[in-house]
Amino acid sequence: MSTKAFHELHETAQVILREAHELFYEKGYEKASMREIAERVGISKAAMYHHFMNKEEILYTICLQAGNLVYDNLQQAIRRNEDLNVPVQEQITDILLEYTTSY
Repeated sequence: MSTKAFHELHETAQVILREAHELFYEKGYEKASMREIAERVGISKAAMYHHFMNKEEILYTICLQAGNLVYDNLQQAIRRNEDLNVPVQEQITDILLEYTTSY
């Protein structure tokens, strides 16, 4: 899923992903349940399945979103450094340092 596709997700799906991410962080993926996610979002468990087939799909989408964010940020950083005539290894180091301190 591209970053654009993520932003085009229904608003409720975005809220589900945000709340699931927080719950996975707090309790761990294995201990979190679809019911708990639904409660946090304020929708029924059945409504959750309108947006995601299962907890695995939610985690997959969260990971895909994070990967896309990293990719997009790296692409932007590379474009900023393209004209600087900086060695590739130094560019990569700078990009990774920027990413880890910003996110």
